[in-house]
Amino acid sequence: MSKRKTKDINCISQRTFRRRIANDFNAALQDDDNSLNEDLATHLPNNSSEPIVPDSHQDHFIDKFVTKGSNTTISTSFAEYVDDNSTLDEIHNLISDNSQNSTFTDSSFPEYDNNDVHIDYSHCESESFDEKLKTWAVKYKIKLNALDGLLVILRDEECDKFLPKDSRTLLKTPRTSLIKSVEPGHYCHFGLRVGLREAIQKDIMTFSLCHNSNVGLKISTDGLPLSDSSNSQLWPILGCLTGSSYIFVIGVYHGLTKPNDSNIFFQDFVNEMIDIVNNGFLFNDVLYKVYIHSIICDAPAKSFLLKIKGHTETKNNILRTDEAFIRYEYDEFHQGQSILLNIPNFKQPITRVCLDYMHLICIGVLKKIIKLWLEGKSN
Repeated sequence: MSKRKTKDINCISQRTFRRRIANDFNAALQDDDNSLNEDLATHLPNNSSEPIVPDSHQDHFIDKFVTKGSNTTISTSFAEYVDDNSTLDEIHNLISDNSQNSTFTDSSFPEYDNNDVHIDYSHCESESFDEKLKTWAVKYKIKLNALDGLLVILRDEECDKFLPKDSRTLLKTPRTSLIKSVEPGHYCHFGLRVGLREAIQKDIMTFSLCHNSNVGLKISTDGLPLSDSSNSQLWPILGCLTGSSYIFVIGVYHGLTKPNDSNIFFQDFVNEMIDIVNNGFLFNDVLYKVYIHSIICDAPAKSFLLKIKGHTETKNNILRTDEAFIRYEYDEFHQGQSILLNIPNFKQPITRVCLDYMHLICIGVLKKIIKLWLEGKSN
């Protein structure tokens, strides 16, 4: 009859784990007790085949090994407790007294070299099986239907009786989304803190070596058409930390046209950014001071966010300063007040917003120059 295959230690329950350790211990204890009795019988006046260690003390010994992560080892023999005049009853009383006084130590038992007993199970508690499975599914982008099938197999094989049946339960997928109306579409805010936590965790070595806790945040947004057959489009708010290449999503707008008002579009981001600037961002016991490093967008998106005239407007070639922009001194240039200026440490709306090379040069000045060369007309 073929021997049943033993399951891996990571795929058994706590009850099966205890039972396996108990069986290994009993087998090792039986072999070593027989050899120990034979050695002691030559020194004791009453030769007896009665086991030295009573069954009542096996549970105590098993518990020392059942605790996962225990590095307990057994050393020292009975020689220091037993002499030539000792009897079996005296040895039994010695063990009983030690058990009642809870003074059992590693040296109370003979040395065992059984490899099955001295297995180090400390890795079993580092991360639960379902957490490892969830991390694996997210890391390798496993499809939900494939993960559902895997969960069915694992539950049938009794690898973990606490595994859920559905992948959404395992991944803790939110049942509801905080979607609000932003005319003429809808907006979902994922959270700036979530993105900061992910970005710092991705490059934890880079940020841990920083001499200060100041972190620059780069913001970007633009329209993204979803198909050629409709006007459906996305306007994501993207973030990236200075010194890192990881880009995270802060919020997403969806509609048939771009948002009517950029202040409503950026309201959730600005409110969260104001709170982070005033109170800081705490991660791994480090309080980071976050500031707006730059806003990266093309020329049309820049005019949309800052509520200013576009780059094709006439009389748009004036050199402007940050201080004059904040005081709204350019009446013909401003088309409203941008909510981005409410962020406490964002006081450079001119120098911190990049210039768009494509619109300003490639399809702007350069286009006029080529037309002048070919047609002789500037317009």
